[in-house]
Amino acid sequence: MAKKSVIFLALILTALLSAAVQAQGVITVQVEILPGFSISAQQTVVLEAVMPGERVEETLEIQVWSNVAWDLRVGYHGGTAAPGKLEVQDSEGLWHQLGSGDRVLMRKQPETGAAGVLVQVPLRFTGGFSDAPDTYTFQIEFTLVPVL
Repeated sequence: MAKKSVIFLALILTALLSAAVQAQGVITVQVEILPGFSISAQQTVVLEAVMPGERVEETLEIQVWSNVAWDLRVGYHGGTAAPGKLEVQDSEGLWHQLGSGDRVLMRKQPETGAAGVLVQVPLRFTGGFSDAPDTYTFQIEFTLVPVL
């Protein structure tokens, strides 16, 4: 019986001592999440060959991620004018010709969440009679901006 009492007292002492050496604390963590956005698109689009006066169309896919409401704008990028007539279609179905310095508002959207949003941008090109036969390369630029 004495042996059981000693073991019982030892267990109680162990429990009391372990409680005495433990400590807890609560820490408050604060972090500021800034507005953030990202865009991803294919690097090159090869349009079909066209005759002057003919039109070709292609749909570009732009992946967008944003934690704030955003605008997507597109414009012609470069110092020299593109050959023919280059146009994009906005979210309302209207076609806009891209020229030097122009920025067309494609759409306004709310935040996307982690999965992002796939935006389809119709693009069309009409060959011109004032353009010499050749293979032309030009660039368009997509800009993602937060709605303020």
